[in-house]
Amino acid sequence: VKQVLELISKKSLNNAPIVRVSAITGQGIDNLKETIIQKVNTGEPPQRSLSAPRLPVDRAFVISGFGMIVTGTLIGGNINKQDNVNIMPAGKKARVRGIEVHGRQADIAIPGQRVALNLSSITKEDIKRGDVVCGNALSETTDRIDTVLQIVDNCERVFENWTRVRFFLDTSEVFGRAVLLSDEGLLPEDTGYVQFKLESPILAFRGDRFIIRDFTNQETLGGGKILNPFPPTHKRLADETIQSLKRWESAEDSQLVELLANTSKSVTLWENTLKYYLPYADAEMEEILKNMEAQGIITRRTSNDKGLIASSQRMTGLKERIIQELSNFHKEKPIIEGANSSKLRSDLDIDELTFEFLLQDLIESGKISRRGNILKLASHQIVFSDKESRISQEIEKIFIQSRVSTPNETELLSLLKTYNREDVQNVLQALIIQGKLIKINNEIIMHSSIVEKTLNSIKDYFESHDQMTVSEFRQLVDTSRKYAVPFMEYCDSINFTIREKDYRKLNK
Repeated sequence: VKQVLELISKKSLNNAPIVRVSAITGQGIDNLKETIIQKVNTGEPPQRSLSAPRLPVDRAFVISGFGMIVTGTLIGGNINKQDNVNIMPAGKKARVRGIEVHGRQADIAIPGQRVALNLSSITKEDIKRGDVVCGNALSETTDRIDTVLQIVDNCERVFENWTRVRFFLDTSEVFGRAVLLSDEGLLPEDTGYVQFKLESPILAFRGDRFIIRDFTNQETLGGGKILNPFPPTHKRLADETIQSLKRWESAEDSQLVELLANTSKSVTLWENTLKYYLPYADAEMEEILKNMEAQGIITRRTSNDKGLIASSQRMTGLKERIIQELSNFHKEKPIIEGANSSKLRSDLDIDELTFEFLLQDLIESGKISRRGNILKLASHQIVFSDKESRISQEIEKIFIQSRVSTPNETELLSLLKTYNREDVQNVLQALIIQGKLIKINNEIIMHSSIVEKTLNSIKDYFESHDQMTVSEFRQLVDTSRKYAVPFMEYCDSINFTIREKDYRKLNK
């Protein structure tokens, strides 16, 4: 007993009861059972994650007549017979054909139980020890994790940066490198923040416990818990990095959601992502998110019936940046209608889903407007300089004089070659936006006054005719088929006329 006490004096078991037993005679076994039961009844129950079911596989084998069998200890939630599951990290799909719990057939397995699953739609080559059978909601793997690491007291060397290790999580073993973020090196019993860069992907969760061993000698070097399963790359030994990791270590529930929403690369997060960070079932998670939304900490959205969250503060800041960028654009290019939406999103480095939500809010609030892929401030009006006004007047004069048989853009540029080509093109587009010029199709543009007169002529024609052919329209406005056909198609597109076979009728 004295030797045992000395051995565990500096361990977490130093206050554990000691019971004498004999494996040969059975002496003390009953006393051991009573002691275990007493400790179970008086101790605090372990905190269990209920975010989503997962079964780390410790054995995988085939039984003739049954097929694929995997065993392990279930954590995270229930698995039911006939459930569809994922096999991670490979992402294979399977179905639970049967469940056995402690040697008995069952329809459901609950966290904490030793479970054997009979899986269909999968072969022995698809699954092995170290894989995880989990619910369909879990499909994200990682090869980089932030952790708190403690070195064991009997480690005989300094644990240095970029040490190659064997990383053990649940039943998996992968190789990786240790990036020491808060220390140059860790001595025995030291604790520090370490990011592990793994050589193979794993399924990992905040709070998961792990062990590391030496890559060659395979001696245990230390262990710890995961702070962030999906972290960015950090700057080593920087105060900013250390303070950030301290926040990650101390954050709980709503603080953790807020921290994640404020620091994730994607501004808008799928609510399902929180399953990797908080150990709660859907009902408890919903309560946390409702309270945070009511306090204005987060905003919530849905896309394809799936929930998303975002930091309210972060979203507000991005809206202000969009407004400022558009304001700057209008100041630099007052004649241009607005900025290209795709380029603006790229310049601001905002993910596509978040950008669309931001635009929806800004449009609904009346701050910006959108036409196709063009964005502008709602208050913006096109303003011509003196030179641009002269170009505008000449363009309008050309289109009015040419009536229906108008020049195309190339011909227009040739007629106005004394002006800068880009200036003419910009003014032309501005006149179209203002409605002074109308695009009949991609090639033909007409002045709005000519379009109006032509429509009135067609209407007058129908006062005494029931129908009109393209040939009759050509004669009516004295133009060629090149312009007559597109204009009649334009009339159809604005529901002014209705086409029937080779003629048109007025849409009354």
